[in-house]
Amino acid sequence: MKDCKIKIVKTLMLTVVLILAMCLPAYAHNPFLGINTIYEGDFEGFAGGSGGYKGFEFWNRSKVDGIAAVNIDDFHGTSAKIVDLYPRGVTSYTTNGRINLGSYTSGKYVFEFEIYPTSWLTAPFVMAPVSSSGKSGADVLTVSGRSLKAGGRTEKDSRYTGVLNLGRWSKVQVYIDLDEGKYTTYLDGKALGDARDTCLSGSLAAMYFITYPIDSINHGDICIDNVCFYKADEPINQSGIGWSLTVSDKSAEIVFSDDVDPTLINKNNITLLKDGAKTDFEITDKSYRAFCAELKESFDADALYTLDIGGIAGTGRGALEETRLDFPGKPGDYKYIAQPEASLKTSVEGNEIRVVNHTGESRHYTLIIGYYKDGSLCNIKCFGGTLGRFEESTAYSVSDAADKEIRAFIIEEKDRDKYFGSRVQQ
Repeated sequence: MKDCKIKIVKTLMLTVVLILAMCLPAYAHNPFLGINTIYEGDFEGFAGGSGGYKGFEFWNRSKVDGIAAVNIDDFHGTSAKIVDLYPRGVTSYTTNGRINLGSYTSGKYVFEFEIYPTSWLTAPFVMAPVSSSGKSGADVLTVSGRSLKAGGRTEKDSRYTGVLNLGRWSKVQVYIDLDEGKYTTYLDGKALGDARDTCLSGSLAAMYFITYPIDSINHGDICIDNVCFYKADEPINQSGIGWSLTVSDKSAEIVFSDDVDPTLINKNNITLLKDGAKTDFEITDKSYRAFCAELKESFDADALYTLDIGGIAGTGRGALEETRLDFPGKPGDYKYIAQPEASLKTSVEGNEIRVVNHTGESRHYTLIIGYYKDGSLCNIKCFGGTLGRFEESTAYSVSDAADKEIRAFIIEEKDRDKYFGSRVQQ
């Protein structure tokens, strides 16, 4: 990119351009729903309730033989099993505890975990939020048999609307809005009824769980894993699921902004094209939030690739924000443009001026930088450049901007004649 001098016949026009520029807002692009993880527990290194686990407090049979480490599959590794003691002749017991989260008085949060029933029936399993005073709020989840509902076991205004699949992990999420005093419980991304009152007095400090046998029929092991608590911007599945791609020598890593169904991450639902022709790959790793595709040969830097993942959906069958992405075979990070913009944008932050390209196309431009002091234009600099289709932005540094206000305006090649009467390039 080289500096160029532009002689403008109509100086007044340039002044108008710069005045228009100061009305343009700085551009911020954040395509993903940002989350702030507060607690994560995948039970790796867990040896049972007697040994404890980070953030957990165990009581009663939890500290003896009520909670054990188990390996259901290699994907999850070590999980926690809430043991059914009934077959051992223990017909009356309580397995309970809490996960300490901190202290939160306002905001929106999600508490989530995966659950796996090992038999057709289970003992009742109940969860509730706990305040900093130690008082429990409303029961936000009840599992009975393999049926789930939001609310307590004896609450007649809530119905069992979810069912756990035997021999398969499911994801439970509790969306808690402390500002509204409401919660919504989800199973695999689907709400188990409308929002309900948290009945929480004071700040949110922990999540409490308890299980116990009620008869000779309803009992069985329950496994849990991947416990997580994070700050959320909005309720679950309110937006399409975003994703991005990172290309290295022979692999491509795809990362999702929200949970997808890992069973849908397979070669039947994913297509990779190289210059329009199908190319082979293997899926070497996958989770709810990411997967890795490995090629037999290195990516070709001169080729254009297309990744189509239209067969993948969210855990609640939520749709992806976009299903296809074109990208060059060069190492780097790539993101589709969900809503292409008609024009390039500029942003000014301190002494840095950035030209941003979310058009999905290559664009030629002239960047005009105006220096203002006490509201008056005192200097102008111009730069010419090109942003390629896969270049998201480029930055210019201003070194002589002390005591001055910087304003920027972008003129694309297709619009030059609207603003310039004539020009001479030297």
